Amino acid sequence: MAQRITPIDVLNTRFTRRFAGYALTEVDEFVQKVASDLEAALTESATQKEKIAGLERELGQYRNLETAMRDALMLAQKAADETRAAAQFSSDGILQEAHRRAAEVEVAADRVKMEHRRTVHEVRAKLRAHLEWLEREAPEQNAIHSLPTGQSVSLSDSISDLSSESRPDLTTHSRSDAHSESVTLKAGQ
Repeated sequence: MAQRITPIDVLNTRFTRRFAGYALTEVDEFVQKVASDLEAALTESATQKEKIAGLERELGQYRNLETAMRDALMLAQKAADETRAAAQFSSDGILQEAHRRAAEVEVAADRVKMEHRRTVHEVRAKLRAHLEWLEREAPEQNAIHSLPTGQSVSLSDSISDLSSESRPDLTTHSRSDAHSESVTLKAGQ
């Protein structure tokens, strides 16, 4: 392969002078421009070669990364398959246990519902009995109304406490009912 001409070779080249030849200044200017363009082209070529080498190195790194990722993906797939197989193996047992527990919860819920109904029935019966007792004890109402306000309130609180012992979710309702009964009793004086 022939040796390449460098910009310095172009600048140092001297032509022999002949009669009726080219204009010397034009030739010198042209040679100067050729040398400048050649230098720029060689610089650009070197820069491009460096970029290509860098990209080839980067491509090699990406290929290595791709291989590593492919290996990791295969390992993850294998682990997932093994996990899936183990889960499938034990899923029937887990499902049976879940059905058994669900049945137990259902039985317990039915038991709680029945207990709740029984408690509500008992509380209502006690409230009816207390109301009937209050109605029978009407002559004593005057004595209750003559008590100071604090004692009258404590009676309604006692009624509320009795109600809340039987059914906690009736506490608010029972207190307001007892208070309204107390107010009604006072208004009846």
